[in-house]
Amino acid sequence: MLNDLPAYGERINALVDGATGRMDNMEKSMYRTLMPKRFQEEQQAEKEAAARGTTNKKKTPVPASVPPRFRRCACAPSRRLWSAICTST
Repeated sequence: MLNDLPAYGERINALVDGATGRMDNMEKSMYRTLMPKRFQEEQQAEKEAAARGTTNKKKTPVPASVPPRFRRCACAPSRRLWSAICTST
């Protein structure tokens, strides 16, 4: 029985590899079936860009994000209204 263990191990590895391959194919076919075409094209373009790797082009620096200016809420009373209330008393 000890002599047969390597053969069993190889057979188990072959079965696992076959099952893994079938699962990968099933996953890819489900992805192609369920995912909208435009998303597939976008992800494919991203993969191609990543596969190209870095080029000699200098990347444009990303501008630092500027915090948005404070905007007055539409429901907040205006200054004119507050001044009218404060001066009438």
